[in-house]
Amino acid sequence: MSTDSSSSNETVESGDFPVSFGYQHANPGAGNESVLLRFGYPGRDGDACLLVDAGRNVDPSELLRPEDRLVGVCLTHAHFDHYRALSGALDGDVPLFASPDTAAMIDDVLTVAATERGIQRSGAVEEAVVAIDDWTDVCSGVQLHPLPAGHAPGAAGFLFRFTDAEEAHDVVVTGDFTLTDCAGYPGFDTGLAVDVECLFLTAATDPNAGGTLTDALADTVEGALVGGRCLVTCGALTGVHVARLIAAVNSELGTDVPVRLVGQAAKLYETLGFEHEDVECVPVFDDPHSCLTPGTVTIAGPGVPNEDSSGRLFRALEQDTAATVVQLVSSGGDPVTRGGCTTTGYAFSNHPTEDDLRTVVESLEPAQTVITHQRGRTSRFNDLPSCVRATGDGDSYTLYESGTWVRPDWMPSVRERDTAGGLRLGAVTDVFDSLPLPDINPATLPNLATEGIDATAIRARVEAADCDDTATNATDECTDASTITDADTQPMSDAESTIDHDKHRLFETTATPEFNAEKPAAFNEELPDPTNLVTDRARSALFDGSDNEEDIEAEADKTTVDVDGPDQQTDGEPAASSEDVGYTDTEESDAVNGPGPDTSVGHEEDEPASSPIEADEDVTIDGLTAALVRSNLTDDESSTTPAAFVADAVEAFLASVIAGAAPTESAPPVSVAVADDFAPVLNDAAVAAGFADVNEAAQEALVNVLGGGEPLTVPLGRLSSLVVTVATSDEYPFDTKRAIVETAVVSKLETE
Repeated sequence: MSTDSSSSNETVESGDFPVSFGYQHANPGAGNESVLLRFGYPGRDGDACLLVDAGRNVDPSELLRPEDRLVGVCLTHAHFDHYRALSGALDGDVPLFASPDTAAMIDDVLTVAATERGIQRSGAVEEAVVAIDDWTDVCSGVQLHPLPAGHAPGAAGFLFRFTDAEEAHDVVVTGDFTLTDCAGYPGFDTGLAVDVECLFLTAATDPNAGGTLTDALADTVEGALVGGRCLVTCGALTGVHVARLIAAVNSELGTDVPVRLVGQAAKLYETLGFEHEDVECVPVFDDPHSCLTPGTVTIAGPGVPNEDSSGRLFRALEQDTAATVVQLVSSGGDPVTRGGCTTTGYAFSNHPTEDDLRTVVESLEPAQTVITHQRGRTSRFNDLPSCVRATGDGDSYTLYESGTWVRPDWMPSVRERDTAGGLRLGAVTDVFDSLPLPDINPATLPNLATEGIDATAIRARVEAADCDDTATNATDECTDASTITDADTQPMSDAESTIDHDKHRLFETTATPEFNAEKPAAFNEELPDPTNLVTDRARSALFDGSDNEEDIEAEADKTTVDVDGPDQQTDGEPAASSEDVGYTDTEESDAVNGPGPDTSVGHEEDEPASSPIEADEDVTIDGLTAALVRSNLTDDESSTTPAAFVADAVEAFLASVIAGAAPTESAPPVSVAVADDFAPVLNDAAVAAGFADVNEAAQEALVNVLGGGEPLTVPLGRLSSLVVTVATSDEYPFDTKRAIVETAVVSKLETE
């Protein structure tokens, strides 16, 4: 096994590009959050390999063949279950790629983990760190770019781009993610302006993470406002999250609740460069009573306050009947319920709902989807509109080879997506470079709504707590209202928690590390610029056809694969230990989400140029344009559907528009040329028949000539963000998405 990235210059010539791409799960018997990506090159027996995350039991020496070489490790975020084997995974000059904020925390979290958890600790990790916020070369023909992921401060997914000859192909690894923001860090963006052909989707879910945080924040703010001492116990990164949210509550609701971060949470808050007048940091303390002030929220870890910083603080206020302790437990442990103070416990793991997972797949429309971070095989996601691989084993699988995406043997058919004809986006070389990928940097202050927090519910608790002008009276009168007799604040038990969570605890530290995120000296390989941003979808080689539109819709609704037989699902089994991950999703999802797509977009007058243009809306074209499309497809021997025809037309038209080769005006309305003497008579007759004018009457007559037809609603999927970019740009004459779509259809029909 070669783990020296400099050796790749000797084994892969500068002009070579990968001809195959595959993967294998790196620790399927443990958390299954880690995956090895394999890139094969012409004329070579071995692969260039990238490891994404290094969780429990990950050992590259057991994954790589002697002829393989490890060219990099990517760390998605600084939670223990993702970095616990990191020191052992890095060897030689292999670079470690991470977002700048995760890179800044690596030394500190590893130091604490070595002290508190006994993991291996070496200086190789800090020396290998490459902090990235833009496109970065990995090896010949392969680049990566971080993507926002929500989930935890500093978390990032990754966009990998590999070039086969002159075609670039995009692969997204989500890592742990949320669609909501986290501590001001943006959530995962489903409107990526790239053609995601392959998606590695983390399947860990939480049915109500936003609701849990809302309740915990309400308990916390209420406890401080009534004048008592308030302690929040949680993992260090969750502590940073909570502190930022309380500052946002103060800003949005007009409260004045001071926050004191203690121990490792304080250290990480400072490392990430956060500053706020409401937040004080105390990385090291001698007297726990000095950190507990009436009316102030103190935040410390771990989540169950039996040890370390939170344990010392809890013991200092355990018998204080006016005190409040809110526990956010992410490791499956039982929260404490002893003492005279008011204690509440919440099982919290910041993950998306299962509906959110489906939204990601439906929005990105990948040809291939690989499920990670779940144990065993499952048919749970077989209904998704993609080729889904959820095998959960450690075998090596080929996803792409010799110019095509490979359909697994067990999948007889999936939905067709027509790619024939027209100028494709993939044919345009560099014109999309100006379309930026989403920013991974945090906002100055979080927004409660985008964080999934119900500000109205917190406001109600704030108003109830404000029952007296003095802290003393408020404490006396309000304590009964905040006791654990309320259903939302009952001590949590195993029976009440349906989710097993991985351990994310980080502890108090005393040293400030020296951090250097420079690229290793030996890591100097250059990569030619990719030839394109968005490639042809690989569906023509992957998907079987259907005879008509109804068949395609039915195909989308049925299970396409059952790799384990019916009803066999093992991803929800209990974890073998508290360090394993065994997520289940047995509750109805009611997380706080944004509004769903609006499928009612109609005439141009209903969508003025001055109104916001949403990227996730479908577009409805009028009856005449829809009738022209259906008429054109009548004699077409292919199984192309009207919706697929329109989507292809839009994609080709966008490529032409941005390349400067397309019409610069919208498609004109129907105009009937008649003799001057007939015009007023015909117009009067049309109005008498209920039409606006003779042109509207002619349009309906033409629809009938073409066989009739209703307006056609087209989901644009991944094209939506590109359509919005054009529609909102001053460089192009289109004010609405509908104008672009209808002009694209007319342009395509004229060429056929």
